[in-house]
Amino acid sequence: MGFLSGLMNGFQGSRTRNKHTARLQEHCRELGWESSVLDNGSLVLQFEHKGMGEKTLLIVPGDSLTLFIADSGICMVPERVPEQTLAYLLWSNAKRLFGHWGVDEGQDGNAVFQLRYCTQTSGLDVPMLKTVCEAMLEEAFDFDSKLRATGGYFS
Repeated sequence: MGFLSGLMNGFQGSRTRNKHTARLQEHCRELGWESSVLDNGSLVLQFEHKGMGEKTLLIVPGDSLTLFIADSGICMVPERVPEQTLAYLLWSNAKRLFGHWGVDEGQDGNAVFQLRYCTQTSGLDVPMLKTVCEAMLEEAFDFDSKLRATGGYFS
């Protein structure tokens, strides 16, 4: 089995996904965080930030890997995404200790900016969950704040 197929199997067809989902829900309860579960076993967490609104964090547990996704609260028509925004995201990725920014297509066809991080499921304890979620949320709120302030034209 190659590296890529092994990586993908970490998310697909998980027989133990319910166990991992239940464990992550328990971790969230220990942290005082509410979570909901999607049909595929992913967890959805909602966080509020003063002045910036609500941010959603998606956690996709698998047998060997767990994926975290924090969406920016800002969507743009793909053809109108300023080059400075894309350059900022690439530079941000170069400086980042973990996770990376990417651009995905939203349901409405607009560009959605996403911060993603993948880690081993087995090592995901309460302190690690707290650290990952808080760091991702801080970065996502910071990006949204900068994007709103500059209109996407980072200097």
